[in-house]
Amino acid sequence: LGIPIYEIPISYTPRPFAAGKKIRPKDGAVAVWTLIKYRFFSTDHPTALTAGLEVAQEANNYNKWIWDIIRPHVRGSVLEAGAGLGTFADILLSHRVKRLILCDIDPDYIALLKKKFIALPSVKVITCDLSSLKSSSKLPKVDTIVSINTLEHIKNDLQALKNLKIRLNPGG
Repeated sequence: LGIPIYEIPISYTPRPFAAGKKIRPKDGAVAVWTLIKYRFFSTDHPTALTAGLEVAQEANNYNKWIWDIIRPHVRGSVLEAGAGLGTFADILLSHRVKRLILCDIDPDYIALLKKKFIALPSVKVITCDLSSLKSSSKLPKVDTIVSINTLEHIKNDLQALKNLKIRLNPGG
């Protein structure tokens, strides 16, 4: 096709445990058990995405690492775009986020989020297709938008980012 292809060598040295590598053989066992559980024992047959979200709920070091990276940038009212099962919402609320808007496109996740956070008036759950300007215009303006492991699942991710940018308050 006349397209130049370049091979760029990289070097890789795995991190030792002391430098932050926290994966252990038990993590592999959890992953294998999750695959077996959903293949042979689950009656609700969740999607691969849901199974992945359930495993991510238990990845405390990973979630803490993400929080440590974004913490300096989180302020005011927060929108979590693609809230899924609410794993990161739990972290945001535990760090005193006063107003939290959770959005997702999946009706099962929306139902779960509404049930999970029903007693918290500071949390609002909204069904939203982030790649649709009409749908995303239902979202309130916020000071911070957090989207963890979401954009790679959206077909028109660039449009989703443009729509989210519109939902930010000045300086957000």
